[in-house]
Amino acid sequence: MISTMFRSTLLSTACALTALSAANAAGFETKKCINIGNTLEAPRDASWGNAPDRRYFTAIGKTNIDTVRIPVRWSAYAPDETPYTIEQDWFDTVDEMIGWALEEDLNVILNIHHFDELYENPADYDDKFAALWRQVADHYKEYPDSLYFEILNEPRDALSGEVMQDVLLDGLAAIRETNPERIVIIGGDEWNSIRGLPSIPETPGDENIVHTFHYYDPHEFTHQKAPWAGMPLDRDVDWGTEEERQQVIDDAATAKAHGDKTGYPVFLGEYGVYDQVPLEKRVPWTAMVRETMEEAGVSTCPWAFANTFPVWDRETEEWLPGMKDALGVVETE
Repeated sequence: MISTMFRSTLLSTACALTALSAANAAGFETKKCINIGNTLEAPRDASWGNAPDRRYFTAIGKTNIDTVRIPVRWSAYAPDETPYTIEQDWFDTVDEMIGWALEEDLNVILNIHHFDELYENPADYDDKFAALWRQVADHYKEYPDSLYFEILNEPRDALSGEVMQDVLLDGLAAIRETNPERIVIIGGDEWNSIRGLPSIPETPGDENIVHTFHYYDPHEFTHQKAPWAGMPLDRDVDWGTEEERQQVIDDAATAKAHGDKTGYPVFLGEYGVYDQVPLEKRVPWTAMVRETMEEAGVSTCPWAFANTFPVWDRETEEWLPGMKDALGVVETE
C-alpha cells in the first residue's frame, strides 16, 4: 500500500482553494469522445468480438470526435505476486492502439478496467493495483499531455465507501510519483453511477483532476435482453415518457451541480443501449442523453463504438442509421 506519509503530503494543505478553482483540469480538452470497448478489457487471451482495428481510429479521425477512451484489463497480464510486473507484450498491444489514436490527433483516456479481484477483495489486491499504476504511469510518462489516465472503472461490491476512496487515492499517489501534472479521471461508488458522484474522494491540492460517471438509466431499458446482465430475453421495454425524459434533465442538472460545487470538470464516460434493442428505440434515448448532458457542460463518451452497444457498423464501415446525428458527430474530412 502507498505510504500514508506520501499520500498525505500529496493530498494536503492549502488546497481547499484549489478545489474550487475554475482553472482545475484546464488541459482537459475532451468535448466529444467515444469508447473503444470490448477490445482490450476482455479476459486474458479471450475475444469479445472486437479485436484492435486501425480502421476504427481512421473513421473516428475523420469526425469532430476529439477523444477515445481505451479500457484495459491490466490485471490479467501481471501476476498476483510482487513486483506485479506487467508483460511487455501487453504493453506493446496497448501502445499500438494509443499510437493509432495519436496519429489521428485524438486525445486518449487510458484506464484500469475489470479488475474483478480488486472489487471483491480490496485488502488483498490494493498493492497490486498501486503497482500496476506505478508501472503504467512510468511507461507513459513521456507521452503527450493529451493522454489522460482514468484510475479505475466502476468501483463496486467490497470496493465501496471509504475503502474505495483509500484505494483510489493509493492509485493516484502512484501516478503522481512520475506524472505530477497529467490529467487523472476519477469516478465514484455504485459502478460510477451518477448517484456515486458525491463519493468521489477529495483530492485537495491537485488541480489536474476530472470527475466521471456512467449513465445507463433506466437500466431496464438500456440493458434489456442482455443475458450477461441477468435480463429476461422476452421482455420489450420502451422509453420516452414525460417522466423519463424529465429524469434525464434532472440528472444532467445533478452532474452540473456537482461540477459547480467541486470546481472540477464532470465527464460522462459511458452511456448507451444494448444492441438487441431496435435502433428506433436506441437513437432517441442516445440523442436526449447526449444533448442534455452537453447542454449542462458535461462532455460525453458513448459505449462502445462497434460492439455490444454499437454506434458504428464494422461490416459497412458506416455509422448506424440515426446514430451520427444522435451523437452530434460531424464528418470533418
